[in-house]
Amino acid sequence: MQVTPKHFSDADLEAYYTELLSSRAADAGLAAPPQVSRVGWATSLSEYGDQMARCLQDAGFPAVSDGAGGTAFKPGVPPSQEAALDEATYVCDARYPLHPAIAEGWSEEQVGLVYDYWDQYYIPCMEAHGHPVSRADQPSREAYVGAFDSSQRISWWPNSASIDLPVDERRALSTVCPEYPPADVMYGF
Repeated sequence: MQVTPKHFSDADLEAYYTELLSSRAADAGLAAPPQVSRVGWATSLSEYGDQMARCLQDAGFPAVSDGAGGTAFKPGVPPSQEAALDEATYVCDARYPLHPAIAEGWSEEQVGLVYDYWDQYYIPCMEAHGHPVSRADQPSREAYVGAFDSSQRISWWPNSASIDLPVDERRALSTVCPEYPPADVMYGF
């Protein structure tokens, strides 16, 4: 199954980027955010995490990508550096933002694709690599897809099984058992 990708015009992308920068500056408490040129759009969560980690490393922070879109800091960032980290995060996110097709909510097609992927590939892959994922709370596909964008949303995220793993193990496992379907299938990239 391939999802019909949502199209974003150049004007749509620029409007999204402008709003993203405004929101990120407010989140970071930056009254006068630095001017930053966008290098390009990250077209997968892993690419986004890798770019953010490299950029934050270049800014002097011990960032490590977890392979799934997030970053961790080893050995950590002292409280005295939090303001500098907030500004560096703003700059890095402005240079390498996550494409809106990924950052925005999923279509019904995408929710169904993710459900099938988790059910048929991710959970069995995790189990095969020694990380069992409970199916005790797994809803039916129809219930999950039908309730996803409603107030009755079913909180079933089997990919959270990797969250508590050490970052290095999570990164290694993400190459064997990616948490989401490939970006070209999920988003049309």
